[in-house]
Amino acid sequence: MCVDVAWRERNDDITKIFVFDAEDQFQRIHKCYEHVVQKGRVEYDWFLRVRPDFIYIHDFPDPGLFDPHYVYSRFRLAQGIAGLTSDHCSYSFCDGSCNGQPSYRAGYRNDDQLWAAPRELADRVFNVDNLQSEKYYDSYPYGWIVPSMNTNLNCPEDLLTKRWLRQKILSMPLAVAGYPLHSYFKDGIYEHSNHCLMNDPVTKWCGANPQSVRDVHGLVS
Repeated sequence: MCVDVAWRERNDDITKIFVFDAEDQFQRIHKCYEHVVQKGRVEYDWFLRVRPDFIYIHDFPDPGLFDPHYVYSRFRLAQGIAGLTSDHCSYSFCDGSCNGQPSYRAGYRNDDQLWAAPRELADRVFNVDNLQSEKYYDSYPYGWIVPSMNTNLNCPEDLLTKRWLRQKILSMPLAVAGYPLHSYFKDGIYEHSNHCLMNDPVTKWCGANPQSVRDVHGLVS
């Protein structure tokens, strides 16, 4: 585990804690990955980024079943993608409809709380330092959902998604039900959503003509 201060809620599954300073979470993520690689941990097939305070309602999916050509992530915003459920979403997850706008477009915004990257892509996936530079790129492809001030334009997740799309790093939806224990939004959003967190996931309506996520990737030239 990589943190900026000693983590008090440690359990027996955590074997090592690395404490170092960073300007933000993404610089810490990048430094953590570099630290692991420098320690000779290149034998791993998958690298996971997780918040240390994340509460898992169910087990994390088996990365051995993932396609190693993609990064796997929950979506903060999504539209026009078939087969999504509340488990694939990190915000408004118990709502019946996808939250990306406009509804006639397709695409996603990656969640920054947890993701899984295959070894072949990990160097680029974890190169998330200096994300503020992405504000100067028009990185969303034509036909993609449009960020706006109402959806936190240039927020960390917006910049992360721009970085990966600009580098042609494509995402598959990651089904993980749960929430971060110390989230600013926990009381107002997560706790009233127990009906889909603890029970059957909600199937999302994502537009009149949703496509497979691989077809949506076709928008990325």
